[in-house]
Amino acid sequence: MSTETKVVKAPKKRSQWREIVKNYPEILERLRFLVNDSPSFTASQFAQILNEEFKEQLASSNAKISPQHLRNVLMPTERQFTEVNGKITVGDLTEPEKNILLLLKKSPQTVSGLAEHLKIPKEDIFPVIDGLRLRGYDVVVEQGVEQSRVVLRREPAEGELIILPPITKRSIKFLVLSDLCLGLKSQQSDLLATAYEIGKEEEVFFAMIAGNLVAGKPPPKKEKDYFLTTAEEQIGYAVSMIPKAPFKTYFINGPRELTFKDKDDGKNVGEVIASLRSDLAYCGDLKTTFDIGNKGYKVVLIHGGNATAYTKSHPLQGVEESFQEAVNYAYEHSAPFQLVLLGGINSYIYLPRRLPIASGKFNDFDSVALPSLCRATGSEKARKKRDASPVLGCVIATLEFDRDGNLAQIVFDVRDLTAYHKNDDFLRDLEFVPRLGEEEKSVLEFLKNKPRRRGEISRFLKKFDSYVDELIERLRQYGYQIEFEVAGNAFRLMRNFKKAAQPLDIKKFYVKSVKVAAIADTHLGHENERPDLLAKTYEISEAEKVDFISHSGDVFEGEDAYPGQVRELIFHGADNQRNHGLEVWPKSKIPTIFVRATSHELAFLKKCGHDIVDTFVKMAPLHGLYNLQYLGDHKGIVEKNGIKIELVHPKSGIPYGVTYKLQKRIEHLVEIAAPSDAKIMLCGHLHVAATMIYKGMVAFLVPCLEDQTGYLSEKDLIPYLGMWIFEVFCDGLNNITRLVSKYIPFEPKAKERIIKL
Repeated sequence: MSTETKVVKAPKKRSQWREIVKNYPEILERLRFLVNDSPSFTASQFAQILNEEFKEQLASSNAKISPQHLRNVLMPTERQFTEVNGKITVGDLTEPEKNILLLLKKSPQTVSGLAEHLKIPKEDIFPVIDGLRLRGYDVVVEQGVEQSRVVLRREPAEGELIILPPITKRSIKFLVLSDLCLGLKSQQSDLLATAYEIGKEEEVFFAMIAGNLVAGKPPPKKEKDYFLTTAEEQIGYAVSMIPKAPFKTYFINGPRELTFKDKDDGKNVGEVIASLRSDLAYCGDLKTTFDIGNKGYKVVLIHGGNATAYTKSHPLQGVEESFQEAVNYAYEHSAPFQLVLLGGINSYIYLPRRLPIASGKFNDFDSVALPSLCRATGSEKARKKRDASPVLGCVIATLEFDRDGNLAQIVFDVRDLTAYHKNDDFLRDLEFVPRLGEEEKSVLEFLKNKPRRRGEISRFLKKFDSYVDELIERLRQYGYQIEFEVAGNAFRLMRNFKKAAQPLDIKKFYVKSVKVAAIADTHLGHENERPDLLAKTYEISEAEKVDFISHSGDVFEGEDAYPGQVRELIFHGADNQRNHGLEVWPKSKIPTIFVRATSHELAFLKKCGHDIVDTFVKMAPLHGLYNLQYLGDHKGIVEKNGIKIELVHPKSGIPYGVTYKLQKRIEHLVEIAAPSDAKIMLCGHLHVAATMIYKGMVAFLVPCLEDQTGYLSEKDLIPYLGMWIFEVFCDGLNNITRLVSKYIPFEPKAKERIIKL
């Protein structure tokens, strides 16, 4: 009798990691938190943190978390996943996570669709996606042609413990426009369509319009500036011409809309427009406030009423001052503003906050004047108004947050579309029928912009008047409506109103670019110098991968710049200050370009012919400092990637209007400039931070890296400590078409003494 031996397999021994998680589920939750907070950490770092934090619990079980345990969790293999199936096996998930997972199991979804389904803002979708990834669901956001799709690629197999790194966009990006003035002959509907196309490409969460969507009621004697004059016409036109987009647009009524509302039988133009378009939302008249981010950071949208002071920043500064008070209100407890966006200035100006956001100063915020999307009217040009040279374009603002939802940085991306405006944008583009010859096409182009007399056309063609009459008659037979105006004794080509706007090809705007870190006024040798901040600027520049660092003068404190300066020096004489600079200057592979100042460092040159910046740069390699270059004067031009940038250190003091000096210098340069000259200016000396786009140029006031001196304190002048990081893009015609900038402020050292009684 044979006996059959059965081999009984011993049950698989549960891994130590599974036992740890079973006994202490809080360890898994803590790991998820750590991965979400510090996704760049390694498995070894996470293991070290967990072993330290849960030392007592692990010791009681005689267990220890190894990096290999966590690698299986953080870097799973394909075998740990299963394909997406119809089973609803959701685990310990929140309600939003469950709802999104159910939708994604059926099919990919758009971010907008998920937000609409859950009835939450689009920016709140990404933390929910992160929650699913931290529980092992491989959810990704794929870039689509029109908009992004959220896709569930894989899900964890039953019993598998997987944690995937977060993909949260810790930023909120939105498009800002102003002064569309639809109904004016000088409107720019194609640029409006282009701005929305840019918004789609950048995947903004929403758009804002700071008023003046329509042209408003024509004032007396200005009817010729309008092609639509009634509220009904302008409302219908705005509803049809404002592009439809995958994001919502919030807007306020500006002064032009209120010209209809203020009448006894008038209409609220904004309300009517919003009632006819579900993707447009009316938010009041002249001013509104938005709460953005999980912690509700306040952004103010306001229209300034088309103020026309010479100094462009004057209205923006006035708005700033109206919001700044040292009052602790008893009944109103609103959070401070973080950003003010002002329409009606028709220029781009950025006046940054003075201190870091983390300092929490109530009256310290960023302010931006917005470009418009309407050219100056004929009446404005005839009266030589100061806003007759507007900047056309849009702004994309990005609010960046830290892991806890605190605002960390604001980045502004300005698109300057001025060079691409069209005369008579409100009219349909000229179309040529197939039978036209080159001569006939040239005459149509000649008639396109304004009526022409018979003699003008005759001289243009170099033909007799009788030939002109024959040619005009042929064009009429081809279907072109050409009328003869008896009063003006001229031929006018009649064109119909445009019914649809056409966005421009965005790609041609960005042919070349350069990225720069801009600093100035380090004043080495003064007792209030900040070499620690100088080192920080180089760290930031390395992280930002800039092409070069610019220094706009006053590298050293110099001597005899003002009475009493000698008592504030910690290094006397050119040699001592230069040697001190060679000791503290950061080592970097990034090129640094210098100019000399017009006061502090100039003293050495005037007294003994010693150019301290020149000798500093020449001796730098002996101290391991390479890539330092000197432009040889108080101003000079550096060229990178075909883009020229001027560094300048002017004289004189600080005017009230922050941009006054920039405007005066730009006007001077534009008058004498050649097309190939520098269109970017970095101006030191004033210890103030600001930037503007004006007449086709970009200009920066570059802040300092020196704490407030006694000299400035006596004048009640508080310096800006900080640096600019910016990237400029140009088209093939050398026009500046895009400026991406961030201002990085630094904290000054506390000085004032307080005596408590």
